[in-house]
Amino acid sequence: MDDMKELILKRVARNSYATYGVFVLENEPIAVSLELPWRNNSHQVSCIPAGMYICKQRTSEKYGAHYHVMGVAGRDLILIHPGNLDDDTKGCILPGRSFGPVWSKNDLAMEYGVQDSVTAMHSIRELMGRNRFWLNVINMTGRA
Repeated sequence: MDDMKELILKRVARNSYATYGVFVLENEPIAVSLELPWRNNSHQVSCIPAGMYICKQRTSEKYGAHYHVMGVAGRDLILIHPGNLDDDTKGCILPGRSFGPVWSKNDLAMEYGVQDSVTAMHSIRELMGRNRFWLNVINMTGRA
């Protein structure tokens, strides 16, 4: 297991709507991330605690090829999958190429989220492959 790659998720900012981060592989940023804010690791409304997790690839009709973050205490089916806004996640991690305005689902307003999520997910899959890997979630903001 020690020969598994390590993908680092550095959480760099948060507000009452979301937690923002940067995926880093071998000291190089490869994507940004959007998660829900910290709400005591509550099911479907909180980001996960900082820590080391094993990820494995899985496929679903809804998200295509994506990753399952395993071993999150008190939680299940935490995924890294495409999505752009906090409404697109129920505790999962959404990758993007950049942060910026995104049309809401009803196209009535622009909201702040991650852009080009499908492209970012494809890039992560190319770099991490089908093998299991470590996800090291680090809070740079000093909070859970």
